[in-house]
Amino acid sequence: ARPGRMAAPPLAQERFLYYQKDGPGWCAGSQHRERSDACMYAEARYLNRTLIYDPRMCNDAAHQLRPPAPAPEYLDPLWTRVHANYEDALENHIDVGVVEAVVPAVSKDEWIARCDRRALEEAAAARAWATSEVVTPAASPDELRRNTALLLVRGHFFKPNRRNQRGARPQKQSSAPQPGTWTPLYWFELCESRRRFRSVLRDRAANMRQEAIRPPAYQREAAAAVLRRLGSNFTVVHVRRGDLTAACELDSFTRPARIAAVLKAKGVAPRSAVYVMSDEPRDDFFRKPALTNTYRVYRPGDFRAELRNALDTNYALFGVERIIWQAAATRLSTRGDLVPAGHKC
Repeated sequence: ARPGRMAAPPLAQERFLYYQKDGPGWCAGSQHRERSDACMYAEARYLNRTLIYDPRMCNDAAHQLRPPAPAPEYLDPLWTRVHANYEDALENHIDVGVVEAVVPAVSKDEWIARCDRRALEEAAAARAWATSEVVTPAASPDELRRNTALLLVRGHFFKPNRRNQRGARPQKQSSAPQPGTWTPLYWFELCESRRRFRSVLRDRAANMRQEAIRPPAYQREAAAAVLRRLGSNFTVVHVRRGDLTAACELDSFTRPARIAAVLKAKGVAPRSAVYVMSDEPRDDFFRKPALTNTYRVYRPGDFRAELRNALDTNYALFGVERIIWQAAATRLSTRGDLVPAGHKC
């Protein structure tokens, strides 16, 4: 039996595209993953193939924070790190309906359900469908456009680990995984780093981020509730500390006194509402007189009721805060505003 034999009526397209995602490179931060997904959507449309997307996603422990239970009321919120990656439903992070409206797409589970049992068993054994053709990231979109296979499976993206190999010749791309060569940024490199692909996919992928990737309803509702309390004329300050504080010597540039000075220089009026987005887990860190004597400072913990469905994961909070960021009258970023020009990281 071949996967081409559908138990249900055929899908919108007769040919399909699937990206392998079950390697270590599957887990990444929100922005890296979105850029990767946008690249995937762009290629599916360019190839005129129905995309088979995975209805699950990987939450990376390095980016995933969860509040303790019960969360102390005075913390904003105090997060403890999850020490293992875990899978979550894709619909908890993006509006899947929008994706399917923009790109011919079907979930992997639904597609498999339409194939007969023998084909499913063959797929499980071979980790690919019998009629599929596994192609490496070295294959360009134009090459794939000429490929008539029912199902194209993009092989894992990984690159040679060149650390401590100064003077060594670059390793050739292989179709088999090699230890230590997985890139955590995985698929967006296909659109943005490979010279042969950029002219075809980079702009298309950028458009896909605008067209196809939308936050789910619960994130939109949480953001709307926060925005109602903040009003129309508020400022958002993105303060990245965590992983870059020591590595890039950012501590002095991301303290309350520095933030207050930059707000004043940007013409933000005293007593204005200032929402601070940050990976700094200490609620009281930004509540210092140098900042709070001049501005009304807000953190996620000040909106516990509004964010009750979005404080469970850092990924969900990121989605909500991005909407808040886009709605702000004034936006200040760490590297663009708080850190002086010329400071090297």
